[in-house]
Amino acid sequence: MNGGLAMLIDLALRANQWLAADAKPPAVDLLWIDDTFKFIGEFSTVTSGLGRVDRAPEGTGGWFDAVRDTGAQHVRLTLNTAAGGMSPWLASAFANGNDWGLVSVGVRPVLWRARWEVANPSAPDRRIWRVTVTGEWTTLAAPAPDVRLSAVELDTALQALGDFAARSGESGWATVMQRARSQLSAESPECAYYPEMVPQGSLPLDRHQLLAAATHGWIFGGMGSWNDSVQGDSDEYERVSSDLWNALTRAFMAAVNA
Repeated sequence: MNGGLAMLIDLALRANQWLAADAKPPAVDLLWIDDTFKFIGEFSTVTSGLGRVDRAPEGTGGWFDAVRDTGAQHVRLTLNTAAGGMSPWLASAFANGNDWGLVSVGVRPVLWRARWEVANPSAPDRRIWRVTVTGEWTTLAAPAPDVRLSAVELDTALQALGDFAARSGESGWATVMQRARSQLSAESPECAYYPEMVPQGSLPLDRHQLLAAATHGWIFGGMGSWNDSVQGDSDEYERVSSDLWNALTRAFMAAVNA
């Protein structure tokens, strides 16, 4: 699972719970209490693009406050494709490789983009990353795909890639695809790698199942990932990889934005 994507999902789900509360408690800094942020040492929010001259406080609490101050009612996930000619699933192996972000929706929508930089490569606790989230006014409308249709599409893509992997001698990837598919009907779905990115009570069962399946089906990355396992027919590899990528991104947006 991509850490940058997991962070955006975590922020969106927690922001939606927080914004919906009648009495909003002070926003807390998730860096030290949420496993999704375990490799982040610094987190800052830039709001100068919104006409604000004051600097938001450091930590995720500053972002929550900035979202509230724009009059947002809820937050949505937006997953655009990679810039340039690189396939988006290949670009996902690199920090900032895809144009992902959050849209806070209210009186005037704001697009929040996160930039990751290595700030302390020798950090003893492995918190090597500095994340800077920048807000700007936008007309972008983050889609909310249908949950049921997204689940069907994801199940089909997972099966197709699993079948291709099995025929290509990659039985391990076929097993991963089957495990992901099982989450679509799990009574107690569990997200892979970053279980804390789904706050308790933030999602109904069908959306939680979809999100969990998508996290288990995320096989893209660097060395040792599906990107590093080109086997069999190269045209079919490209097709099943593209289909799974598209199904995953729609599944993530459906689970978070519906």
